[in-house]
Amino acid sequence: MIHESVETAQRPCRSRCPGPLGLGNDLPMKSPSDAPFSVDVIARLGRGDIHIQGQDATHTSPPAVESMVEQAWRERRRLAADRGLVLFNGAMVRLVRYSHVAGTLELVTERTDYRHFLGTNFLNGNRVREFGLEAYANPLGTSATVITIDGHLLMGRRGQHLACHAGYLHPIGGNLEPQDRGPGGRLNAFASMSRELCEELCIADDEIGELAFTGLIRDRAIHQPEMVFDATLTVTRSQLLDRFDAASPDQEHVGFEGCPNLPEAIVPFAESAVLIAPIAVGGLLLHGRHEWGATWYEDACLRLFGELPPQS
Repeated sequence: MIHESVETAQRPCRSRCPGPLGLGNDLPMKSPSDAPFSVDVIARLGRGDIHIQGQDATHTSPPAVESMVEQAWRERRRLAADRGLVLFNGAMVRLVRYSHVAGTLELVTERTDYRHFLGTNFLNGNRVREFGLEAYANPLGTSATVITIDGHLLMGRRGQHLACHAGYLHPIGGNLEPQDRGPGGRLNAFASMSRELCEELCIADDEIGELAFTGLIRDRAIHQPEMVFDATLTVTRSQLLDRFDAASPDQEHVGFEGCPNLPEAIVPFAESAVLIAPIAVGGLLLHGRHEWGATWYEDACLRLFGELPPQS
């Protein structure tokens, strides 16, 4: 269910958000006039408004897809070994279906893994019409636009050693994992998001002043569903940068970039950013949608893409 409907309009495009790189990914680029993400849900929701049921079942793909996954995994393991990149097959949570009714978002998930994500969505997103989206891993991502207490929006520049989106400007986050499952099989996306923020920003949990869900979107090149959040911190931009240690072996980023949290700043930042992930642009625009309204959001999308992002 789509929370809001908007009409599509056309205007000359001024921005381009290329598809993911990472491990030499060669997905075809979308036209500069295409919005790089699609929208499932636009809504500002709190912890009590989202319910995620984690099923015990593990997703299985048709034999042709499994063969595609196995071939992609062998090739990427060789490439990762040659380049010294980080690559391992971690457990992930696959989105099966969702509904958004009366301010409550219900999601149903099952198990999948990184190997299947890499071999379907990430490296073969352009073959989704051939196999159908239901055959893909579709892991549920979680990412946040960070808002510092002194009014800055920040995102991380991912290191070249990472398997996915290497070198891209990307929101802080990761993916929902089976370990985020609590009593009754419920998964806690807010706890997952808080953990990622603390790990990647070197902050304490009590330095997250507010965490709010802003929407469910998808990178149109890889079709992965992403829960996007606004994370308002009680620390300043300078304090975050002072804590950053690019030499740390666990550090995913080489630095942080952003812009003032002002309605006139976001579009120029997105236009000028080098290698910015579609999810990063989507998170910024949904942040602006909730802060400054639908008119701001529609105008920003038209300025960047010449159209409004499609809605599922």
